[in-house]
Amino acid sequence: MANILFIYATTDGQTKKISLRLQKVIEQQGHKVTLCSITECSGLDLQSFDKIVIGASIRYGRHSPLVTDFINRNKKLLDSKSNAFFSVNVVARKPEKSRPEANPYLQKFLRRISWNPKELAVFAGKIDYPSYRFIDWLMIRLIIHRDPRFSRDKPPYKSTLWLTFKRPLSDWQDAPAFFFELGADSWRYGMGFYSASKETMDRLRQLIERKPVEFEQMIAFLADQDRFIVEGEQYKRLINPAVSEHLRPWHQRKSVYLACNRLSDRQLFDKELLRELITGFMYIGPYSGEGPTIESLHAFIRNNGHERCGKHHEIYLSDPRRTAPEKLKSIIRQPMQ
Repeated sequence: MANILFIYATTDGQTKKISLRLQKVIEQQGHKVTLCSITECSGLDLQSFDKIVIGASIRYGRHSPLVTDFINRNKKLLDSKSNAFFSVNVVARKPEKSRPEANPYLQKFLRRISWNPKELAVFAGKIDYPSYRFIDWLMIRLIIHRDPRFSRDKPPYKSTLWLTFKRPLSDWQDAPAFFFELGADSWRYGMGFYSASKETMDRLRQLIERKPVEFEQMIAFLADQDRFIVEGEQYKRLINPAVSEHLRPWHQRKSVYLACNRLSDRQLFDKELLRELITGFMYIGPYSGEGPTIESLHAFIRNNGHERCGKHHEIYLSDPRRTAPEKLKSIIRQPMQ
């Protein structure tokens, strides 16, 4: 069991709410978590903690100077322990700026300090115009321009709502995850990396370069469907000109995922949405072993209060003429209601 300290600097309470949520999740894993405001942590024995996490919000483009002062005073101690830093800023609501390496406010902050956190994260927070003082309301309106959704006479507005199913791992950002996202006028779902590290993406690039033919075969199923597209921020500079143009949409990514994008319509509020969101169970193994997988799929549907509607579908991703039986890949889909 680890003894973890969370120090937060909050302006409107959102960083504290995020810290409370993280505390709950971590304590469920058997660890001890102490939560403390940056304004009240002077009496803590920092040396007694195994890991120190610092979270801070943005106001007018800057993190609190109290956070900078704390880091400068305790840099040596922070470097001697497991540590992490997360930034709460509304620009993180944009997918292309939701990762630490792509978030401008976090990167600007890191350039201003000498500390190099071992783990980083960003969260979008919340814009609550009705609760702001007039000067704060005016300044933030100027920063994000004249968006009619954010006005003083409107209730709090969330531009995006994410729902992500991630694995309970310490390095979950490097594990593929399913996601469902609601926007102001659109929605989407898919699977991939939320914020893969450069090391993980480098391994993917090495795989593509080492086995281009096999990789093309693996992603060939995308050409036969019109639902998912490959997304994720790309490097502007060409990493390896020798990689074929067909594989560059994967090779050039800073992070990668498959997404199905839809405009908001009646389906979003209809029971048909459930069918739309049915995802296949990836099965790796000989075709003769599919029986137990199908039975498990049926049991999952039954145990969660749903019913099957129609027969299951099998999509074969491997060529049985070229692939060993134990390496055959299939997607098994079961419609339900």
